[in-house]
Amino acid sequence: MYNFLHLRNGQANLNRFTPSDREIVVMIRGLSRSYRSWLGLDQALSHDFDVICVDLPGVGLSKDETPLYRVQDMAFKLVELIRALRLPRIYIVAPSLGAMVALEMTRLLSLEVVRGLVLMSPSHSGIGWRRLTRQTVDVFRKSLKADQPTLVKLTRELLVGTLADGRSLEQADPDRLRAWETAMLADVAELGPKGRYAQMTAALAYTSRLGMNQVRQFQIPLKFLIPAEDRMIPVAHARAVYEYLKHPQSAVIELQNAGHDLIPTHAHQLRDIITQFVKEQSTYRVYPVQLLPVKVSTRRQLQNRVYTSLGLFSLALLLFSWLFKGPKQPGSPKLK
Repeated sequence: MYNFLHLRNGQANLNRFTPSDREIVVMIRGLSRSYRSWLGLDQALSHDFDVICVDLPGVGLSKDETPLYRVQDMAFKLVELIRALRLPRIYIVAPSLGAMVALEMTRLLSLEVVRGLVLMSPSHSGIGWRRLTRQTVDVFRKSLKADQPTLVKLTRELLVGTLADGRSLEQADPDRLRAWETAMLADVAELGPKGRYAQMTAALAYTSRLGMNQVRQFQIPLKFLIPAEDRMIPVAHARAVYEYLKHPQSAVIELQNAGHDLIPTHAHQLRDIITQFVKEQSTYRVYPVQLLPVKVSTRRQLQNRVYTSLGLFSLALLLFSWLFKGPKQPGSPKLK
């Protein structure tokens, strides 16, 4: 069976789940991250809910699984686990790439099972073209041949914002920052170049709107969290994704001072938001579903697929240009 971690009242059990009358929160980490990068948010939530942590193939709990190149295949793996555990109803919490996987999972599970979604730092390759910032591309380019200290610095500057009150995490809580860095390095090393490439490919190539249509059409309760200082995904892109998804049972929150990775700086706010959302939704057993028209544009779908293909081609050229760069000519000036 696909590995999972069950947490209840702060106690963790690997691949063992005992049903209770608590609501079940399934937590899926994002791009190149595993359960260890929740930094205690999973344990905090486990005092109110049954928490099940799962990882995308190739890292963390799923380090022995073969990396997958399609969001749909990742979603199918996780849905197989949920069906095997016979979970009656779940709430999915997921950032970044995990949010894409969560959207796809809604198509594979019944409406009675998926009771709500909390999507953080969202992106979607089927919505617009500018879904990565220039800084993201620059960090990716530099990280290909960076040493470990440089990699940590580049990644931290890209992903981590400041605390909710504007203070620097490095000054206010250096131990937490070190914990984030340690978890990040462990995840990146465990996933390896092949796994990171697989996840990046899956994220860039996922243009399907079927999962988004499922959420919107059947009004699956949604809490949509946008980091206001996201340096990886343009905030305008995240807003466009929500505009497509929004329905009468959805709500969006923009977290001030938050970077793409919300966990190290905004864990307390996230715990409150998730707890309130799940407790509010758990008072309902059957949703009053009102079908909304599905937005379908053949021209737009074709355009987005072309954009995605061009993006993947550009990424491949960038990767190969750096991996196979010729030797430096004698006497050539050093680049700073």
